[in-house]
Amino acid sequence: MLQLDFAYLHMMNSKRQGLAGRKFFLDRLAPSFYAPRVERLISFADLLFKGCNVFLPLGEANWTMLDPERRDQVMHRGEQLLADFSLSEMAVDRRLKPLFQSVDYADQLCFGDDFVKALAVVLTRETLKRFPVQRLIVVGTVPGMEEFIEYLTLFDTPITLQNFQPGRYEIMVYRLLYEKGLAVSNNSIQSRNWSSGDLVLTFEPTVYPFALSVPDLFFFGLHNDGHGMAPVLENVIATSGLDAGLHTLAPIFESCLYRKAGFNKSDRELNLSSKKGTTKRQFEVLIQAGDQVGLWEPFLDKGI
Repeated sequence: MLQLDFAYLHMMNSKRQGLAGRKFFLDRLAPSFYAPRVERLISFADLLFKGCNVFLPLGEANWTMLDPERRDQVMHRGEQLLADFSLSEMAVDRRLKPLFQSVDYADQLCFGDDFVKALAVVLTRETLKRFPVQRLIVVGTVPGMEEFIEYLTLFDTPITLQNFQPGRYEIMVYRLLYEKGLAVSNNSIQSRNWSSGDLVLTFEPTVYPFALSVPDLFFFGLHNDGHGMAPVLENVIATSGLDAGLHTLAPIFESCLYRKAGFNKSDRELNLSSKKGTTKRQFEVLIQAGDQVGLWEPFLDKGI
């Protein structure tokens, strides 16, 4: 069997219509006719990563109509594909995370959260090397927010958190500021107060067009709809017939980099601190692996 570095799962952008879209027929047809299937191979030749596109021929609305046991039967084929390719997990379109993050087989799915944090750190690291940044502004949130922000404080640049519900992060910021002495503040989103010398990492999909008029403002959109950060890599995705964006790149490269570093899903969540004597955070493993294979250069060429 062909050896691959990743398998990427995505669904139809619209729901299946007609009789096939009705629950009675979906429950009976889905396990046999709408199971995940390999469509084509995808090769990032310069990075020596190759994988496949796995298509689930249902829309999100169709999927939510299925009985849970039918969903499990459909995804069993995905588990078989992983075994066929000697893979421990399936990279999944980040936009589908609400559908799959709480299922029993979630330990075999990769959504790219650690990759997004790793990319944010690398962009911050390289921007600070090249330019005089006065303030780091983190807009929105990511899973594992506290350890991510604590890591960013290592760059010795004041950090401001901005989000729609700042009250949710008061305790976290209190611990970082008063218990650990780290320069972190917490506010609602105040994009009109962004100024020259600010570095903005936004995990919110909302676009702030007036930010583009601020001279010497460094702005990186790290949300699912983020496009244009690595055109060479996105072109590989587009020529494979997929939507090119961070929602696709993040899970694919997170899966590839952990595989490169010798970690499977259970290693990362249960035994990362003891494997090979490392005590690194999960996204730190990706940063190091990305440095080794040269993954970050395509992002830096466009981003900075």
